Amino acid sequence: NAGIMDLMTNRDKCKSITEKYSSMIEISTNKSPLERTTPIAIAMSKMNVNKNDIMAKILGDEFVDIMKSKTEFTQLKSRQGQSSSSFSEKDNLLMNINSLNADKTRISNRMEQLSKELQQLSLEQKQVDSKLETAESKLATLEGSLSNEAKEVDSLIS
Repeated sequence: NAGIMDLMTNRDKCKSITEKYSSMIEISTNKSPLERTTPIAIAMSKMNVNKNDIMAKILGDEFVDIMKSKTEFTQLKSRQGQSSSSFSEKDNLLMNINSLNADKTRISNRMEQLSKELQQLSLEQKQVDSKLETAESKLATLEGSLSNEAKEVDSLIS
């Protein structure tokens, strides 16, 4: 992607210029003025001179470009941090979507399986109902014939 390559090239240029600028003045941005013990820092603190004024005199017109590059570098580092957190969030969302799709597929398969099982049980119920009806009919016929036979036996005995 051309835009990304341009940003990366610009970032690298800015980083290089910023590192040169920092090494030239030998002042760490992480230290307070009291902690700066380099010869240049000590001399500047004694003279009460602004480091930007000195660098502007040393570098001339290049100082503006260096300061601009330093600002751009800081902005690019900030954007890089934001974009990497967006990628992490995107990855988390994609993993969540994939997991949810797998759950959905599993549930659909289980519902289909249960539907088939319900159809099978309904068929078995119809068969049992039919057999039960046949058995009850035979029982009624048998009871009827037993009652008739019992009546005949009773009449013969009496």
